Order: sequence, then C-alpha cells, then structure tokens
Amino acid sequence: MEVLNHILLIDADDASNLITRIMLKKASVAEHIHTTRNGEEAITLLSHTNIVFPDLILLEINMPVMDGFEFLAYWKKNNFIGKSRIVIYTYSARTEDISYMCQYKDVVGYLEKPINNTQITKLINLVHNHSNYTQDSNTDIQRIYL
Repeated sequence: MEVLNHILLIDADDASNLITRIMLKKASVAEHIHTTRNGEEAITLLSHTNIVFPDLILLEINMPVMDGFEFLAYWKKNNFIGKSRIVIYTYSARTEDISYMCQYKDVVGYLEKPINNTQITKLINLVHNHSNYTQDSNTDIQRIYL
C-alpha cells in the first residue's frame, strides 16, 4: 500500500483521536499525522504554518467552536477546493448530514467510527484513486461509504 505524506484528523473527541492515530500509525499509512480539535484549529494550522495541505482530512461533523459543516463552508469560500481529499469520519450516521456534506467536491467518502484495518486500506486506496482530481475536473466523483 502506498503511503500518504500527510493526514489531518479534525475531531474534538480525544479518545477517538488517540485510537485513530494509533491505528493509522500502526498501519504505517502516512509520514505525518496531525490532529486538531475543531475546524477553527484546523484552519489555523493550514493557514499559519508551512504545512502543505494534507493528502487526506478525516472530518468529524459534530464539534464545538467550528463544526464539520462550518469547516466545509470555509473550505469552499476560501477556494481550498482540490487541495485535499476529505472523508467524513463520525459516529453520526444521519443520512441528511452525509448527503449534504457529500455535495462538496473534495468530500470523497464517509467512514463511521471507530476505524479498523480494513477501513484504513479502503481509505488509502480511495485517496489514491482520486489523486488526479482537480477543481476543474468534469469527472463525477463516486461517493464511497467505507
């Protein structure tokens, strides 16, 4: 399996973050894994450091300060489209939430917590399958629910 350079996990749940980081590190799927506790922290990280945009963002829907919906609105408004692949990563399985979030071009999948090894493999393959995606692409992005 090909290794990603950078994964950003955006989730307020410290226990979930710990488990996810351990699983991702154990699977050796990324050179760098960063964690932020809400969308605002993620934007600060992406805007005020020398960090290259991550290959993959795992985005929780329900967070304080700036939730997943607000993060995606900011992402689109500030023309970050095409810079990262985003997978919704949540306990919330509300169909209307997932349908709404999948309207964003960079949202390429949905993953229910907690993550397991099979899901990690599918997740990395999903990101690599969309590596040629650009903002101007006319290709319809297939939504994959892992």
